[in-house]
Amino acid sequence: MTGSDQHQGHDDDVDGRPFPTSIIYLLGPPAVGKFTVAKAIAEINGAAVVDNQLINLPIFSLLTGWPDAEVTEGMWREIDFVRDAVFRIIEEVAPRSVSYVLTNALEEEPEAYVLYERVKRIAASRGSLFLPVVLMCEREEQLRRIPDPSRTQRLKTDDRERAKEYLESTTFFTPGEEDLLTIDTTTMSPGRAADLVMARLLGREVP
Repeated sequence: MTGSDQHQGHDDDVDGRPFPTSIIYLLGPPAVGKFTVAKAIAEINGAAVVDNQLINLPIFSLLTGWPDAEVTEGMWREIDFVRDAVFRIIEEVAPRSVSYVLTNALEEEPEAYVLYERVKRIAASRGSLFLPVVLMCEREEQLRRIPDPSRTQRLKTDDRERAKEYLESTTFFTPGEEDLLTIDTTTMSPGRAADLVMARLLGREVP
């Protein structure tokens, strides 16, 4: 998890009021900027960033030969245990004063709905505002970002052709919320995207 100011309380918003505690859930396919935008949000409100790759890494780091390493079904089950432990700590142990930004690339399948509803329930149990956000990006820009060294360092797919095949053959989960915030990051800076997210969270228009 990453964040700012070591999570000691909350930064003030532009009106001088403290930000409400929240769980912001950034969803979308690979390479749309979820982690980058999450860090930009954390710079504004001091949230802890729980990137999905953070949950994968304890298992992925036991393998070699990326990006061709084989992640077995057994390993994916263990990753589920890691995620469950992180979620239980957020819900039951972590101070209620801490806000979170979660990220994930969920495929359109029943498990995605279950996971999404769990995050939503965790926010409710903590008394936190819940805001789902879908990030999207034009395909060519998405593929341009795939080989970025920062992705390689975090054991993410960095093969353009493999990523293209996956993106073209996969439908990604989109929450059925009426007021769902969707942001196109093709040409938008992470800071601007973060401003839009925080404006929606606070019910305020961004100039």
